Amino acid sequence: MTDLSEIIKYTLPSLVALGANYFLLKNLLDKQPVKQSSPPLPAAKEQSVITPLRLQAYERLVLFLERMSPNSLIFRVNVSGMSAISMQTEMLKSIRGEFEHNLSQQIYVSPNAWEMVKQAKEETIKVVNIAAGKLNDNSTSIELSGLILEIMGSIDKSHIQSAIDFLKNEVRGMM
Repeated sequence: MTDLSEIIKYTLPSLVALGANYFLLKNLLDKQPVKQSSPPLPAAKEQSVITPLRLQAYERLVLFLERMSPNSLIFRVNVSGMSAISMQTEMLKSIRGEFEHNLSQQIYVSPNAWEMVKQAKEETIKVVNIAAGKLNDNSTSIELSGLILEIMGSIDKSHIQSAIDFLKNEVRGMM
């Protein structure tokens, strides 16, 4: 009998504590509201939120394209006495850095617009690499700049200008 009383002496308080915890947790969970996903925004409210973000994305992409244009790029990157290879490296680093900085803008623009921006970036990189490939190892940044501008001058409508025009037309279509 003493063994039974010993077992009861240890298990009864444990059962009481377990029961109290169960009821406290059940009471707490019953009172706490069930989290639901927020209802979708009405169309007008959604547009008032999204439209400014989309416009900002188009603005940033146009700015990226302008900064990537060879005239702007040469002016920004060129340092007196720089070699053609150093300038090529700096130009490519600048283009890629600017592009990576604007990657998130693709969420807000059409797939065609994003494709035009990517194509303009690739074409600019191609022009820089073609011009650098035509020079020898000890050419200067001035020679590279001149060759890049010459190549760009031979193109009827630059890929950058085409992309900017495309972005502008899409924005006009949003209005």
